[in-house]
Amino acid sequence: MKFPGILFNMLKMPTASLTSRQIFKGFFIFSVLILLISYGLVAMYPTFKDTIAEELVGTPDLHIAEMDDADGNYELRWPADPNATRYVLIEDATADFPAPTEIYNGTGTSVELTNRGDATYSYALWEWTENGTLLAATVNTTDDTYYVSPYDEMLSNPAIMAFLGGEGALSLYTLKGFVSMEFMSWIPLMGVLYLSYLVAGAVAKDVEDRTLDPVLATPISRKRYFFEKYITYTLVSFFLMLAGFIGLYGGAIATGEPSHWAIPGVFAVFPLFLLVQSFSFLTSVFFNDPKRAMGVNFLFVMFSYIIHLGSSLSTSIGKVKGWSMFTYYDYNVILAREKIIAGDAALLILVSVVLTILALYIFNKKDIPA
Repeated sequence: MKFPGILFNMLKMPTASLTSRQIFKGFFIFSVLILLISYGLVAMYPTFKDTIAEELVGTPDLHIAEMDDADGNYELRWPADPNATRYVLIEDATADFPAPTEIYNGTGTSVELTNRGDATYSYALWEWTENGTLLAATVNTTDDTYYVSPYDEMLSNPAIMAFLGGEGALSLYTLKGFVSMEFMSWIPLMGVLYLSYLVAGAVAKDVEDRTLDPVLATPISRKRYFFEKYITYTLVSFFLMLAGFIGLYGGAIATGEPSHWAIPGVFAVFPLFLLVQSFSFLTSVFFNDPKRAMGVNFLFVMFSYIIHLGSSLSTSIGKVKGWSMFTYYDYNVILAREKIIAGDAALLILVSVVLTILALYIFNKKDIPA
Protein backbone atom coordinates (compact mmCIF):
# COMPACT_ATOMS: atom_id res chain seq x y z
CA MET A 1 0.00 0.00 0.00
CA LYS A 2 1.56 3.28 -1.05
CA PHE A 3 1.67 5.97 1.61
CA PRO A 4 -0.36 8.68 -0.22
CA GLY A 5 -3.23 6.21 -0.65
CA ILE A 6 -3.45 5.02 2.94
CA LEU A 7 -6.09 7.51 4.05
CA PHE A 8 -8.24 6.86 1.00
CA ASN A 9 -8.02 3.10 1.57
CA MET A 10 -8.94 3.57 5.21
CA LEU A 11 -12.05 5.45 4.19
CA LYS A 12 -13.01 2.49 2.00
CA MET A 13 -12.90 0.06 4.92
CA PRO A 14 -16.12 -1.79 5.71
CA THR A 15 -16.40 0.17 8.95
CA ALA A 16 -16.19 3.54 7.21
CA SER A 17 -19.66 4.97 6.89
CA LEU A 18 -20.98 7.26 4.18
CA THR A 19 -20.66 10.08 6.71
CA SER A 20 -16.93 9.32 7.10
CA ARG A 21 -16.44 9.65 3.36
CA GLN A 22 -18.42 12.89 3.30
CA ILE A 23 -16.39 14.53 6.08
CA PHE A 24 -13.20 13.80 4.15
CA LYS A 25 -14.11 16.72 1.90
CA GLY A 26 -14.18 19.04 4.92
CA PHE A 27 -10.89 17.62 6.18
CA PHE A 28 -9.28 18.22 2.80
CA ILE A 29 -10.43 21.86 2.74
CA PHE A 30 -9.19 22.44 6.31
CA SER A 31 -5.79 20.91 5.48
CA VAL A 32 -5.41 23.08 2.39
CA LEU A 33 -6.23 26.18 4.46
CA ILE A 34 -3.55 25.26 7.01
CA LEU A 35 -1.06 24.72 4.20
CA LEU A 36 -1.82 28.06 2.55
CA ILE A 37 -1.87 30.03 5.81
CA SER A 38 1.39 28.55 7.09
CA TYR A 39 3.20 29.09 3.79
CA GLY A 40 1.73 32.57 3.32
CA LEU A 41 2.73 33.78 6.80
CA VAL A 42 6.34 32.67 6.35
CA ALA A 43 6.41 34.26 2.90
CA MET A 44 5.31 37.55 4.54
CA TYR A 45 8.18 37.53 7.06
CA PRO A 46 10.84 39.26 4.86
CA THR A 47 8.44 42.17 4.26
CA PHE A 48 7.58 42.29 7.96
CA LYS A 49 11.28 42.28 8.91
CA ASP A 50 12.05 45.11 6.48
CA THR A 51 9.11 47.11 7.83
CA ILE A 52 10.18 46.94 11.47
CA ALA A 53 13.89 47.48 10.75
CA GLU A 54 13.36 51.25 10.71
CA GLU A 55 11.65 51.09 14.11
CA LEU A 56 14.60 49.53 15.95
CA VAL A 57 15.49 52.86 17.53
CA GLY A 58 16.42 51.50 20.92
CA THR A 59 15.35 51.14 24.52
CA PRO A 60 16.52 52.81 27.72
CA ASP A 61 18.58 49.69 28.58
CA LEU A 62 21.63 50.38 26.38
CA HIS A 63 23.53 53.58 27.15
CA ILE A 64 26.53 55.39 25.67
CA ALA A 65 28.63 56.96 28.41
CA GLU A 66 31.80 59.03 28.72
CA MET A 67 31.88 60.07 25.08
CA ASP A 68 35.04 61.76 23.85
CA ASP A 69 34.20 63.59 20.63
CA ALA A 70 37.84 64.14 19.72
CA ASP A 71 39.02 60.53 19.72
CA GLY A 72 35.74 58.66 19.58
CA ASN A 73 36.28 56.82 22.88
CA TYR A 74 33.19 55.78 24.78
CA GLU A 75 31.64 53.03 26.84
CA LEU A 76 28.48 51.06 26.19
CA ARG A 77 26.78 49.56 29.22
CA TRP A 78 23.56 47.72 30.00
CA PRO A 79 21.85 46.24 33.08
CA ALA A 80 22.32 42.56 33.88
CA ASP A 81 19.45 40.22 33.02
CA PRO A 82 19.21 37.16 35.33
CA ASN A 83 17.80 35.13 32.43
CA ALA A 84 20.69 35.91 30.08
CA THR A 85 23.54 33.43 29.64
CA ARG A 86 25.58 35.78 27.45
CA TYR A 87 25.37 39.04 25.53
CA VAL A 88 26.33 39.80 21.94
CA LEU A 89 26.94 43.40 20.86
CA ILE A 90 27.12 44.28 17.16
CA GLU A 91 28.20 47.47 15.43
CA ASP A 92 27.39 48.95 12.03
CA ALA A 93 27.59 52.26 10.23
CA THR A 94 23.82 52.33 9.55
CA ALA A 95 20.80 51.76 11.77
CA ASP A 96 19.37 48.82 9.83
CA PHE A 97 22.58 46.76 10.30
CA PRO A 98 23.12 45.49 6.73
CA ALA A 99 26.70 44.33 7.47
CA PRO A 100 27.18 44.25 11.26
CA THR A 101 30.41 43.47 13.08
CA GLU A 102 30.40 41.57 16.36
CA ILE A 103 32.41 43.60 18.87
CA TYR A 104 31.51 41.82 22.11
CA ASN A 105 30.46 38.30 23.08
CA GLY A 106 30.45 37.44 26.76
CA THR A 107 28.73 37.67 30.13
CA GLY A 108 29.74 41.23 31.09
CA THR A 109 27.51 44.29 31.08
CA SER A 110 29.76 46.89 29.48
CA VAL A 111 32.38 47.36 26.79
CA GLU A 112 34.84 50.18 26.11
CA LEU A 113 35.34 51.29 22.50
CA THR A 114 38.21 53.44 21.29
CA ASN A 115 39.33 55.36 18.22
CA ARG A 116 35.89 55.61 16.64
CA GLY A 117 36.56 59.19 15.55
CA ASP A 118 33.59 61.39 14.67
CA ALA A 119 31.85 58.74 12.53
CA THR A 120 28.34 57.62 13.31
CA TYR A 121 27.87 54.08 14.56
CA SER A 122 24.80 52.06 15.53
CA TYR A 123 24.83 49.27 18.09
CA ALA A 124 22.46 46.41 18.84
CA LEU A 125 22.56 44.25 21.95
CA TRP A 126 21.33 40.66 21.82
CA GLU A 127 20.64 38.54 24.89
CA TRP A 128 21.04 34.77 24.76
CA THR A 129 18.78 32.82 27.11
CA GLU A 130 17.67 29.19 27.44
CA ASN A 131 14.61 30.10 25.36
CA GLY A 132 16.62 31.54 22.48
CA THR A 133 17.84 34.99 21.51
CA LEU A 134 16.18 38.33 22.18
CA LEU A 135 16.98 41.76 20.76
CA ALA A 136 17.41 43.77 23.95
CA ALA A 137 18.23 47.25 22.66
CA THR A 138 19.66 49.42 19.91
CA VAL A 139 21.35 52.82 20.07
CA ASN A 140 23.51 55.08 17.92
CA THR A 141 26.21 57.65 18.62
CA THR A 142 24.31 60.64 17.29
CA ASP A 143 21.12 60.46 19.33
CA ASP A 144 20.81 59.61 23.00
CA THR A 145 17.00 59.52 22.86
CA TYR A 146 15.56 56.04 23.27
CA TYR A 147 12.20 54.58 22.37
CA VAL A 148 10.62 51.25 23.19
CA SER A 149 9.57 49.39 20.06
CA PRO A 150 5.79 48.86 19.93
CA TYR A 151 6.45 45.16 19.34
CA ASP A 152 8.56 44.98 22.50
CA GLU A 153 5.81 46.79 24.41
CA MET A 154 3.26 44.28 23.17
CA LEU A 155 5.41 41.27 24.05
CA SER A 156 6.04 42.61 27.56
CA ASN A 157 2.30 42.63 28.30
CA PRO A 158 1.49 39.78 30.75
CA ALA A 159 -1.70 38.86 28.86
CA ILE A 160 0.23 38.55 25.58
CA MET A 161 2.94 36.54 27.30
CA ALA A 162 0.31 34.15 28.66
CA PHE A 163 -1.34 33.87 25.26
CA LEU A 164 2.05 32.95 23.79
CA GLY A 165 2.61 30.15 26.28
CA GLY A 166 3.64 31.98 29.41
CA GLU A 167 7.28 30.88 29.26
CA GLY A 168 8.65 33.96 27.55
CA ALA A 169 7.96 35.10 24.03
CA LEU A 170 10.50 34.73 21.25
CA SER A 171 11.61 37.93 19.58
CA LEU A 172 9.38 39.03 16.73
CA TYR A 173 12.51 40.08 14.87
CA THR A 174 13.29 36.42 14.17
CA LEU A 175 11.32 34.06 11.93
CA LYS A 176 10.71 31.69 14.84
CA GLY A 177 9.28 34.51 16.93
CA PHE A 178 7.13 35.70 14.03
CA VAL A 179 5.75 32.17 13.47
CA SER A 180 5.17 31.74 17.20
CA MET A 181 3.10 34.92 17.39
CA GLU A 182 1.24 34.73 14.09
CA PHE A 183 0.73 30.96 13.66
CA MET A 184 1.56 28.77 16.65
CA SER A 185 -0.38 30.95 19.08
CA TRP A 186 -3.73 29.92 17.56
CA ILE A 187 -3.48 27.15 14.97
CA PRO A 188 -2.99 24.26 17.48
CA LEU A 189 -6.14 25.38 19.30
CA MET A 190 -8.06 25.45 16.02
CA GLY A 191 -6.67 22.01 15.20
CA VAL A 192 -7.83 20.38 18.42
CA LEU A 193 -11.24 22.03 18.18
CA TYR A 194 -11.59 20.69 14.64
CA LEU A 195 -10.62 17.19 15.79
CA SER A 196 -13.10 17.46 18.66
CA TYR A 197 -15.83 18.19 16.15
CA LEU A 198 -14.68 15.57 13.65
CA VAL A 199 -14.14 12.62 15.98
CA ALA A 200 -17.31 13.22 18.01
CA GLY A 201 -19.30 11.27 15.42
CA ALA A 202 -16.76 8.47 14.94
CA VAL A 203 -18.98 5.95 16.76
CA ALA A 204 -21.95 7.99 17.96
CA LYS A 205 -23.00 8.91 14.43
CA ASP A 206 -23.15 5.24 13.37
CA VAL A 207 -25.21 4.48 16.48
CA GLU A 208 -27.57 7.39 15.77
CA ASP A 209 -28.00 6.32 12.14
CA ARG A 210 -28.58 2.67 13.19
CA THR A 211 -25.77 1.52 10.88
CA LEU A 212 -23.47 0.11 13.55
CA ASP A 213 -25.53 -2.96 14.45
CA PRO A 214 -25.64 -4.27 10.83
CA VAL A 215 -21.87 -3.79 10.55
CA LEU A 216 -21.23 -5.78 13.74
CA ALA A 217 -23.59 -8.50 12.52
CA THR A 218 -20.96 -9.31 9.89
CA PRO A 219 -17.64 -11.04 10.72
CA ILE A 220 -16.25 -7.61 11.66
CA SER A 221 -15.53 -7.64 15.40
CA ARG A 222 -15.98 -4.69 17.74
CA LYS A 223 -12.23 -4.52 18.23
CA ARG A 224 -11.60 -4.33 14.49
CA TYR A 225 -14.32 -1.72 14.04
CA PHE A 226 -12.86 0.40 16.85
CA PHE A 227 -9.26 0.31 15.69
CA GLU A 228 -10.04 0.84 12.01
CA LYS A 229 -11.92 3.97 13.01
CA TYR A 230 -9.14 5.04 15.37
CA ILE A 231 -6.39 4.53 12.79
CA THR A 232 -8.38 6.47 10.21
CA TYR A 233 -8.68 9.49 12.48
CA THR A 234 -5.04 9.15 13.54
CA LEU A 235 -4.11 9.57 9.89
CA VAL A 236 -6.38 12.61 9.74
CA SER A 237 -4.48 14.10 12.70
CA PHE A 238 -1.16 13.29 11.05
CA PHE A 239 -2.08 14.88 7.72
CA LEU A 240 -3.34 18.03 9.47
CA MET A 241 0.04 18.32 11.18
CA LEU A 242 1.85 17.51 7.94
CA ALA A 243 0.04 20.30 6.09
CA GLY A 244 1.31 22.84 8.62
CA PHE A 245 4.84 21.46 8.43
CA ILE A 246 4.97 21.57 4.63
CA GLY A 247 3.76 25.17 4.65
CA LEU A 248 6.23 26.40 7.28
CA TYR A 249 9.20 24.40 6.04
CA GLY A 250 8.56 25.20 2.39
CA GLY A 251 7.98 28.87 3.14
CA ALA A 252 11.24 29.13 5.10
CA ILE A 253 13.21 27.53 2.27
CA ALA A 254 11.54 29.75 -0.34
CA THR A 255 12.47 32.90 1.61
CA GLY A 256 16.03 31.78 2.36
CA GLU A 257 15.43 31.60 6.12
CA PRO A 258 16.57 28.73 8.41
CA SER A 259 13.99 25.93 8.27
CA HIS A 260 15.18 23.16 10.61
CA TRP A 261 13.18 24.54 13.55
CA ALA A 262 9.93 23.62 11.74
CA ILE A 263 10.47 19.89 12.30
CA PRO A 264 10.23 19.86 16.13
CA GLY A 265 8.01 22.95 16.17
CA VAL A 266 5.21 21.25 14.22
CA PHE A 267 5.67 17.53 14.91
CA ALA A 268 5.54 18.16 18.66
CA VAL A 269 1.82 18.94 18.28
CA PHE A 270 1.01 15.35 17.24
CA PRO A 271 0.86 13.98 20.85
CA LEU A 272 -1.56 16.81 21.69
CA PHE A 273 -3.71 15.86 18.70
CA LEU A 274 -3.65 12.21 19.80
CA LEU A 275 -4.84 13.09 23.30
CA VAL A 276 -7.77 15.12 21.98
CA GLN A 277 -8.59 12.36 19.49
CA SER A 278 -8.58 9.70 22.24
CA PHE A 279 -10.77 11.79 24.52
CA SER A 280 -13.17 12.44 21.62
CA PHE A 281 -13.34 8.69 20.93
CA LEU A 282 -14.21 8.14 24.58
CA THR A 283 -17.14 10.57 24.41
CA SER A 284 -18.24 9.20 21.02
CA VAL A 285 -18.40 5.72 22.54
CA PHE A 286 -20.08 6.87 25.74
CA PHE A 287 -22.82 8.98 24.13
CA ASN A 288 -25.23 7.81 21.44
CA ASP A 289 -25.81 11.42 20.36
CA PRO A 290 -22.85 12.94 18.44
CA LYS A 291 -23.96 16.45 19.40
CA ARG A 292 -23.60 15.63 23.10
CA ALA A 293 -20.20 14.10 22.47
CA MET A 294 -19.17 17.19 20.52
CA GLY A 295 -20.35 19.50 23.29
CA VAL A 296 -18.36 17.62 25.94
CA ASN A 297 -15.30 17.65 23.68
CA PHE A 298 -15.51 21.42 23.20
CA LEU A 299 -15.92 21.95 26.96
CA PHE A 300 -12.88 19.78 27.63
CA VAL A 301 -10.70 21.66 25.15
CA MET A 302 -11.79 25.14 26.20
CA PHE A 303 -11.62 24.36 29.92
CA SER A 304 -8.09 23.06 29.46
CA TYR A 305 -7.13 26.14 27.45
CA ILE A 306 -8.63 28.52 30.03
CA ILE A 307 -6.74 26.78 32.84
CA HIS A 308 -3.50 27.14 30.92
CA LEU A 309 -4.14 30.78 30.08
CA GLY A 310 -5.37 31.71 33.56
CA SER A 311 -2.52 29.99 35.39
CA SER A 312 -0.03 31.90 33.25
CA LEU A 313 -1.70 35.20 34.13
CA SER A 314 -2.15 34.58 37.86
CA THR A 315 0.27 32.93 40.25
CA SER A 316 -2.61 32.22 42.66
CA ILE A 317 -3.93 29.49 40.35
CA GLY A 318 -0.55 28.47 38.96
CA LYS A 319 -0.71 25.12 40.76
CA VAL A 320 -3.49 23.88 38.48
CA LYS A 321 -1.50 24.57 35.31
CA GLY A 322 -0.35 20.97 35.18
CA TRP A 323 -3.94 19.83 34.67
CA SER A 324 -4.08 21.51 31.26
CA MET A 325 -2.95 19.51 28.23
CA PHE A 326 -1.72 22.74 26.60
CA THR A 327 0.93 23.04 29.31
CA TYR A 328 2.70 20.07 27.75
CA TYR A 329 2.93 21.67 24.32
CA ASP A 330 5.01 24.78 24.96
CA TYR A 331 5.75 25.76 21.40
CA ASN A 332 7.90 28.73 22.44
CA VAL A 333 10.33 26.49 24.31
CA ILE A 334 10.23 23.91 21.51
CA LEU A 335 10.99 26.53 18.87
CA ALA A 336 13.73 28.13 20.97
CA ARG A 337 15.47 24.84 21.76
CA GLU A 338 14.63 23.39 18.35
CA LYS A 339 13.77 20.01 19.82
CA ILE A 340 10.72 18.16 21.11
CA ILE A 341 10.44 18.07 24.92
CA ALA A 342 10.48 14.28 25.34
CA GLY A 343 8.93 14.20 28.81
CA ASP A 344 5.95 16.35 27.82
CA ALA A 345 5.35 14.37 24.62
CA ALA A 346 5.59 11.05 26.49
CA LEU A 347 3.03 12.19 29.07
CA LEU A 348 0.53 13.25 26.40
CA ILE A 349 0.95 9.92 24.60
CA LEU A 350 0.56 7.97 27.85
CA VAL A 351 -2.71 9.74 28.67
CA SER A 352 -3.87 9.09 25.09
CA VAL A 353 -3.20 5.37 25.49
CA VAL A 354 -5.12 5.25 28.78
CA LEU A 355 -8.11 7.07 27.26
CA THR A 356 -8.06 4.78 24.21
CA ILE A 357 -8.02 1.64 26.36
CA LEU A 358 -10.90 3.02 28.43
CA ALA A 359 -12.87 3.87 25.28
CA LEU A 360 -12.34 0.35 23.90
CA TYR A 361 -13.44 -1.22 27.19
CA ILE A 362 -16.65 0.83 27.27
CA PHE A 363 -17.32 0.07 23.60
CA ASN A 364 -16.99 -3.68 24.17
CA LYS A 365 -19.55 -3.45 27.00
CA LYS A 366 -21.88 -1.07 25.17
CA ASP A 367 -25.39 -2.14 24.12
CA ILE A 368 -25.83 -1.29 20.45
CA PRO A 369 -29.43 -0.38 19.50
CA ALA A 370 -30.68 -2.24 16.44
